Amino acid sequence: MDSLTEAFRALGDPTRLRILRLIAQARLNVSEVVSLVGVAQSSVSHHLTKLKALDLIREERQGGFTYYSLALDEKAPLWPLIALAKDASDAHGDQARLTELLRRREDAQSLNERLLEPGQSWRLW
Repeated sequence: MDSLTEAFRALGDPTRLRILRLIAQARLNVSEVVSLVGVAQSSVSHHLTKLKALDLIREERQGGFTYYSLALDEKAPLWPLIALAKDASDAHGDQARLTELLRRREDAQSLNERLLEPGQSWRLW
């Protein structure tokens, strides 16, 4: 019962709910979450720490970045809370910013792959 109470408390914060909804849709790093939510980096880190403490999200290090993703699946007892957060209205326009961010990420990855093709590495210089 205590874990459920803590989950309700954690998800009672609108910014934390927005962050959770974004992370449920895509794996993001702190700077990406900051740009999407428009909150200071220290505040985003605080919210991510709370969500991670409840095992709602997990962190994975890749290169110089730490990426956050959803740690629950549809069989988890807290899944109905996540489903509610995902289905909530997007009054802040987070979804449009996330779509744009993912498009830019894909464009950058595509460019890197093209530049690393044989005979193309000189363009990196």
